[in-house]
Amino acid sequence: MNEGRMGEAAAAPRLIGVSAAVALIISLLLVVFVWPAVHTAPNHLPLALVAPPAVAQQIRQRLETARPGAFDLTGYDTEVQARQAILQREVYGALLATPKGPRILTASAASPAVAQLLTQIAGTLATPDSAAGKLVEDVVPATQDDPRQAGLGAAALPLVLSGMLSGLLLTRNFARGRERVTGALLIAVFSGFAVAGILQGGFGTLGGSYWINGLCLSLGIGATVSLILGLEANLGVAGLGLGAAILMLLGNPFSALSSAPQMYPGVWGAVGQLLPPGAIGTLLRSTAFFDGFGSGAPVLVLSVWLLAGLALVAFGSARKRGDLRVRQTISAGM
Repeated sequence: MNEGRMGEAAAAPRLIGVSAAVALIISLLLVVFVWPAVHTAPNHLPLALVAPPAVAQQIRQRLETARPGAFDLTGYDTEVQARQAILQREVYGALLATPKGPRILTASAASPAVAQLLTQIAGTLATPDSAAGKLVEDVVPATQDDPRQAGLGAAALPLVLSGMLSGLLLTRNFARGRERVTGALLIAVFSGFAVAGILQGGFGTLGGSYWINGLCLSLGIGATVSLILGLEANLGVAGLGLGAAILMLLGNPFSALSSAPQMYPGVWGAVGQLLPPGAIGTLLRSTAFFDGFGSGAPVLVLSVWLLAGLALVAFGSARKRGDLRVRQTISAGM
């Protein structure tokens, strides 16, 4: 009887500690996921501006007064140049001052959230002489089946979880680094084209070439899986936790798959683009809607993560082989 009470007393601190740790984790996840959503607002969002110098200055001052630091306006001489800048992913849209009144060019394929924001701005710039129905033009629209790109935004978390699950399954079922790497590459290829088929053929979220989109997704999934494998090969279970933290606590909330990197405060949008989830989203938008313009940076980011993960796997495997030889030598000497 006394032993049972003593056991319960000894377990009480552990129960309190575990409960507090779970509450802390839940609170941290809530903050990380909700904070970006609550603070979503334009932060030096690049836009084109076509207007006479005097009018351009007035527009700049008006926007800066209404939303300080929200927009980075780059002047262009003609509407053709502004359209080209949108098509090449240099800007998200354009403000045009024409004799018939102001007009705004958007690109909902680049970011439905930004396109909606620019449409709201158009309402504030409207004049009695503005042509009805022609104030806003979507230069690069998203697909008709998924005009808000909801499929792309919803895919962020499943992609991260699938990468983490793949890494866990490979580390638990295969001991050799070569087998794990082969499995990671096979998972990346199979999963990449499967996801592309679902997003493009099933939900109609993506445009462009299915094969190119599949390759892009394969690269992104491969980068995610190799990161998990590389960290686990060197840190063990702690590596799995570190990989999960990088992807879940930073990569997913700041991926900008449902908005744009410039819609996050401070440097967080840029940080998100340096991690696999954000790079995957930017790469897919570039290949699916913009003929590959703007794909260079995300391809580089994903390639670096992929190669770094594979290098970590090789290093971890070599270190384990070296440790095994040392133990064998010691055993033989004894």
